[in-house]
Amino acid sequence: PSSSSASDGTLLQSSVLRPASTARDEDLAKFNETTLSLPKHSYWFDFWLFIAFDVVFFLIMYFLVP
Repeated sequence: PSSSSASDGTLLQSSVLRPASTARDEDLAKFNETTLSLPKHSYWFDFWLFIAFDVVFFLIMYFLVP
């Protein structure tokens, strides 16, 4: 009886662990598909926003600050 309970415990443990690992693998695959399908970030908008902010900040400081 003890050997059958050990083998039952082993079978139960392996059957419990397999769906968790496959579910984790499926979640990882979905995450990878999501990240790969997103477009890469373009920094041109950030660059021109920074330039515009600098120009406006310079003009404010030049004309308003004595």
